[in-house]
Amino acid sequence: MFQFIRKYRLHFIFLLCLISFMLYERSILIFSYSTDLDGLEYMFIHYTQNILYHKKLYCSSNVYPFDICVHMPLYPYTMSTIFRFLHYMDPNIMLRKVECIYKHLIICRMLSFVFLWVCLYFIVRTLWLFNRNKFITFFTVCFAMLFLTGHFYAARQDAIKMAFFLILVYNSIRYLSGGKIKFLFLSFIFITLSISCKQDSVLFIGQFLLIALFVFRSKRGLLLMSVYIFSILLVCFIFWNTFGNEFIDNTILINFQINKSNLDSYNLLACIFSVGRSMPFLIFLTYLYIRNKQIVKQDPSLFLLIIFCYTSYVTAHVLIFRASSYINYTHETMAYIVITLAALTKYEKRDQLIISFAFIMGILLLYSDNMIHAYPFSNAKEQGYKKNYLANLQLKKTLNPIIANNKTYFLSSEHTLFYPDEDLIYGYDLHIDRFMHTYLGFTTQARMLFLNSRKYDSYFKNGSIQYVIIDDNNRSAEIMKENYPEYTVYKKVGNLVLYRYGNI
Repeated sequence: MFQFIRKYRLHFIFLLCLISFMLYERSILIFSYSTDLDGLEYMFIHYTQNILYHKKLYCSSNVYPFDICVHMPLYPYTMSTIFRFLHYMDPNIMLRKVECIYKHLIICRMLSFVFLWVCLYFIVRTLWLFNRNKFITFFTVCFAMLFLTGHFYAARQDAIKMAFFLILVYNSIRYLSGGKIKFLFLSFIFITLSISCKQDSVLFIGQFLLIALFVFRSKRGLLLMSVYIFSILLVCFIFWNTFGNEFIDNTILINFQINKSNLDSYNLLACIFSVGRSMPFLIFLTYLYIRNKQIVKQDPSLFLLIIFCYTSYVTAHVLIFRASSYINYTHETMAYIVITLAALTKYEKRDQLIISFAFIMGILLLYSDNMIHAYPFSNAKEQGYKKNYLANLQLKKTLNPIIANNKTYFLSSEHTLFYPDEDLIYGYDLHIDRFMHTYLGFTTQARMLFLNSRKYDSYFKNGSIQYVIIDDNNRSAEIMKENYPEYTVYKKVGNLVLYRYGNI
């Protein structure tokens, strides 16, 4: 059986077909009319709209309109700069009109897809520091992609942040292994860029460099750790000096959201799902490490990656329990588990075991990825997405005269994308459990450790918010009845229901 597979190179064909399928699926979805393929991508377009409309990216969490941005500023400012540049090249790519939302989504998704290739390039470069086997290279590329979620390909910063992290680790290993000073400089650049992209990079980079300091026990490791600390201070100083205290409130304090009970939260389901699909790789990694323990200890770079796989795996799955988090926190750790496992196969002579593992796990992971829409087998919903997108553009023309000059709240945050010029109240992160119930249908309870929503809630209690607009469905109606009893139905417009404060 295995001789037949090797003779006709079926293991290569299997992996190549799987890689081609994943690339094809995500390239098609770049042009989807959905405003939320995954990971609330419409909110990242909203952050960019704020910049293009000359609004503040970071507002006070305790002042109207409570337009909270929990993410670092590098991505929205980068995208707004790209939009401006493309506008000068082609005025049809408008800067601020809502008719251009679809083009903005395409541009953002294209950028994520481009950074996929950057990620794959540095995954291979890192692997080749240890193992240059062709089949193992295909294996690594394929399974690194299979562990990516739809967040990676969406109009979000995940792909860029992961690319920066991969480049940082590659250059750090080269520097720690006796490389030139340029690798230290590149490490500094990409530590800074990675942190500027997303806050959780601080944890993963810190873990990696602390382990490097422990494993190498050299001045180079100490210098890298010093560069890391300096980068954090530099990023915080620049952004705090630019945006003020609102930067701290939005990117740090608001992120301390905890579930009152993890047992009945969707986060527990997400964590179980992630562990279930990834644990076979961690077990196989452990098996290969135990078999080759003495050899591995002679290669400090590989030993560093092995320890990092375990520590980052735990950290990633702890982060999943933050209210509203998802399994995209595992992107980096799973990439390095696959890389390290592949590197260890250099010492493993039983290729039948590796080929069998690749076939079985490839099929299982592809099935699980379809469940979470990372690589959906069908795009049958696309006509519905396009119809809904065009309907929202038309609906805006009807709603604008009604809500003009009145403070308005959309229960579903996705609708705010089409009304960047209206007087809207946001604050969805202040009641993240309510938001999750509206968005996913999960009933959970969460609270913020350092901020409160009293000022925000008062706007609804005293009638400062004239209209609340919901989707015409039972779930939204129940949320209205439970949380906004002061509002009564005013009229129905398309697939939306308008509620007005007080009795009509």
